[in-house]
Amino acid sequence: MSRKENQKIKKEDTTDPFFPERSQCFSKNWILQSNNHTQISELICLICGQIANNPIEISCTEHQELEGAFLVGEECLKRFLNSNPNSCPVRSHNHCQYAKSRLAQRYIGELDVICPLQFTQDSQQVSNGKGIKCNFSGKLKDLDDHLNSSCSLQFSKCWFQPFGCDHTCNKSELQQHLISKMQFHFDLVINPCLLFFFFFFEMKLKISKQWEKQKEAIQLNSQHEKLKLEMQSQKKKDEENLTFLKENLNLKKDSKTEAKKKQTQENGNQQMNENTQTYSQIIQSKESQLLQKEIEMKEIQKKHKQEIIKLQADMEAKLMEKKNASQLCNANKNEEQNECNNRSSSTVNFDWFYSAKTLKTFTRHSSIVWSIDYSSLDGGEFLCSGSKDKTIRVWDFAGNGQLKLFDGHSDHVYCVKFSPYHYHNYRCLVVCSASTDRTIRFWDFDTSEAFRVLKEHTNSVYCIQFSSFTGGRYLCSGSNDACIRLWDVETDQLAHVFKGHTNTVRCVEFSPLHNVKNRTSNSIGIIGGNGYTICSGSWDNTIRLWDVETSKEIAVFEGHENVVRCVKYSRNEIASDGSGNIILSGSEDKTVRLWDIRSKREIHMFRGHTNYVNCVDNLPIVNNGIGNANIICSGSWDNTIRFWDIRSGRELHMIKGGGDDGGIYCFLFSSAVNKLDAKNKTNESNKHFCLHYINDNKTRKNKLDVN
Repeated sequence: MSRKENQKIKKEDTTDPFFPERSQCFSKNWILQSNNHTQISELICLICGQIANNPIEISCTEHQELEGAFLVGEECLKRFLNSNPNSCPVRSHNHCQYAKSRLAQRYIGELDVICPLQFTQDSQQVSNGKGIKCNFSGKLKDLDDHLNSSCSLQFSKCWFQPFGCDHTCNKSELQQHLISKMQFHFDLVINPCLLFFFFFFEMKLKISKQWEKQKEAIQLNSQHEKLKLEMQSQKKKDEENLTFLKENLNLKKDSKTEAKKKQTQENGNQQMNENTQTYSQIIQSKESQLLQKEIEMKEIQKKHKQEIIKLQADMEAKLMEKKNASQLCNANKNEEQNECNNRSSSTVNFDWFYSAKTLKTFTRHSSIVWSIDYSSLDGGEFLCSGSKDKTIRVWDFAGNGQLKLFDGHSDHVYCVKFSPYHYHNYRCLVVCSASTDRTIRFWDFDTSEAFRVLKEHTNSVYCIQFSSFTGGRYLCSGSNDACIRLWDVETDQLAHVFKGHTNTVRCVEFSPLHNVKNRTSNSIGIIGGNGYTICSGSWDNTIRLWDVETSKEIAVFEGHENVVRCVKYSRNEIASDGSGNIILSGSEDKTVRLWDIRSKREIHMFRGHTNYVNCVDNLPIVNNGIGNANIICSGSWDNTIRFWDIRSGRELHMIKGGGDDGGIYCFLFSSAVNKLDAKNKTNESNKHFCLHYINDNKTRKNKLDVN
C-alpha cells in the first residue's frame, strides 16, 4: 500500500479523534489516558494508526517471516478493500488472507478507559457552564452501557420531539425542561387534535350529503328497471298471441290434406311390413350359415396355434441346450485362464487370505451393534462397541469378556471411539459416543459415568472422528441436521460448523497424520490443522472435502447413485508430506469407489457386493513383499467382507458370514498380537486381527495371518 493511500485512509478515519463512530477504530490518545504504550503497542491498526476496533488479523503466507501480529480494524479493512480490491495492507500482493482475532478483541475490551465525552470536553477546553462532569472509569467493553444509561454528559432529546419540540439538553436537565415548558408541549399536542376534529366533522357532512344523492340515484334506477321489465313482459305476451292465431289458421288448412296423407301412409305401411318379413327370413338363413363357418374357422385356428406352440417349445429347448453348452465352454476357458494367471503371477500370494478364522465372539448386546473401536493402555487391550440397545460396552480384547457398561443415551448409539486426546495427555481410557438422541458423550472408564455432554446438534448424530493432528485434540461429528461440527476437546468449545451437504451426514474422516519429521510444523494455524482435511459422505449421494484450518469446502465428488455410507483416506497413496491423496468410499448403490483428491475425479469402481456397502478400509500390511499395499477391503449387508486389488480392479478373496448372520456393518484392523500365539512361542510379529460385526447382536474377533 502506498504512503499517499495510507495517509488518505488515516485522514478519513480520524474525523473525530476523541470519540469516533462505534464501527471506527478507537482514539489512541483517549486510550493512553488510562493505559501505557506497552499495553497497546500490539493493538494498533495498520491502516489508521489508532487502536483497532473489531480487530482482524492478517495471516497471509506472503509475509510469514515478519514478526508480530498484523491487526487492522474491521471498518478500516472494508474501506481499504473497497479502494484496493483483493490486495493486502501489509505488503503489496493479491489474495490477502485474514480472520477475526477473538483474543485481541477480548484484550481490547479489558482496557481501562474514561468517559469519551468528558475526554472531548477536557481536550477541547470547553465547559458546559454548569459544572457537569462524568467520572466514569471502567473497561472498554462496558462503555456502551455507560453512554446509553448513566452518562451525565450525554444529550437527550425532548420527549415531545415528534410533535415539534427540538430542544436537546443533558439528561439531568430534561425533567426541568418538561416542567417549565408544560403549556408549550400541551399546545403542540392539542392543536393537531383540534385540526383533526374539524377536518373529521367536515368530511362527515360531505359524506352524508353524497350518500343522500347516491340514495336518490339508486331509487331512480330501480324504478327505471321495473318499467323496463313490464314493457318486455307485455311485448312477449303480444308475440305469443300472434303466433297462436297463425297456428290455428294453418291447422285448418292442413286438416284436409292430412286425411289424404294418412290413407296413403297406411297402405304403404302394410306393403312395407310384408317386405320386411320376407327379408328377415332371408337374413336369418344367411346368419346361420355364417355362424357355422365361423365355428369351423375357430377350430382350424386352434389346431394351428397348438402346432405353433409345440414348434416354439422345441426351438427354445434347442437354443437353451446350445447356450448352456457355450456357457460351460466359456467357464472352462475362464477357469483355465485364471489358473494360468495364478501360476504366472508373482506379485500377490492369496494363501494368507484363507487363514482367517473366528477366535472370539462377544455377546452381551440385546440388539444391533452399530460401531466398534480398539485401544491399548499399560499392556491391556480393549474393545468398545455401541449398539441399538442404547448402551456402550467395553471388552477385554484378550477374551476375558465384558469390562464396563455405559448406560445413559436415550436412543441408538451409532458411533463409538476411544479418545486419543485423553490417552496422550492423561494416560487414561475415555470412550466417546454419538447417538440419535442428538448428543455426544464422554465416558470415564473408572466411574462408568458421562463427564461431558455436547448438545449443539439439532438432530441425530451418526458419526464422530478424532483429529490425527495435535494428539486428537479436535473432534468432528456428522449429523442428520446436514452439518459437520468441529469441537475442541480441551476447551469443550465448538470451533466451527461446516455447511454444504443437503441431507444427513453419514460418515466423517480426518486426513492421515503428516510425516513425523515435519510434525513440528503441524501446529501452524489457529487450531494447528494447517494442511489437514476432513472428508464426509452424505445421504445426498456426494462426498465433500473440507479444509480444517480455513473451514472452506475444497471439493465435491459426485458419482454414487445412492447414499454414501462410509469414507476412508487411503494409506496406499501417500504424498511426500504424509497426506493421503486417494479417498475410498462405499455406498448403498452396492459399489466401492476410489477418488483422486488432486484431480477431483473418480479413478476406479469395484462391483461385486449384492447389498449396501457399510464399511471400507485399507489392508494395513505393506512390508511382506507380496503387494498388499495395493489391497483394500469392504464389508456389506450381503454378509461378506471382500478384498480388492487396486491395480487390477479384481476381487481377490471373500470372507462370508455364517448362515445365522444378517450382514457386516463395521470392521477394523488391530495390530495386537494374539496371546495364544505367545503361548505357542511364535516369532511372527506381523499379525493382524480383523474385528467385524455381524448383524446378530454379536461382535466377533477374527484372526488373519499375513506373514
